[in-house]
Amino acid sequence: RCPSRRRAGLGGDRREKARGMNFLRGFGPAHPQMDLRAVLTSGLGAALLLAATVWLLPRATGIAVPPPLLAPLGASALMLAALPQSPQSQPWSVVLGTVLAAGAAELVLHLAPAALAQWTGLVALALATVLMAAARAIHAPAGILALSLAGSGPASRVADTAYLLFQIGAAAALLVAMALVWHLLLGNRYPMKS
Repeated sequence: RCPSRRRAGLGGDRREKARGMNFLRGFGPAHPQMDLRAVLTSGLGAALLLAATVWLLPRATGIAVPPPLLAPLGASALMLAALPQSPQSQPWSVVLGTVLAAGAAELVLHLAPAALAQWTGLVALALATVLMAAARAIHAPAGILALSLAGSGPASRVADTAYLLFQIGAAAALLVAMALVWHLLLGNRYPMKS
């Protein structure tokens, strides 16, 4: 073979290797590196936001945080503390997305036939995603809520859906209010303007 052909072949190998490396970089961290202060305030903020919401909600409204809401509320607190600039962390997405997801779960629980009981969580997640996307209120922790509310099947259905939605909406709104105070104290801008 002539040397120029060998070089052309090597160039193709390099391009292939570079394409492979670019593909693998897509699996690396997408969030910029946070300094130590930001890391610590994010962790402390998530814990304080959740604790304040769980403690204040029954005192302000007489409503305790429903147990299925604890995990999604904790995930929301993490997003509000660590990623306040994310579209999913904005008040519209947090409050409306959470209420829509709870409504989707209740709707599926009330309408799904018994034969589909094992699929109610997945159907509720799909419906919640569609509703949140249509309302421009996507909030990933709300998907956890839809899955956990509907995932346990018809036994988890509540008699008063409006009361459940009020409980969940009040908890999400209080969490956002706590996040507003937290970021004000830190001198951060929240909510972000669209």
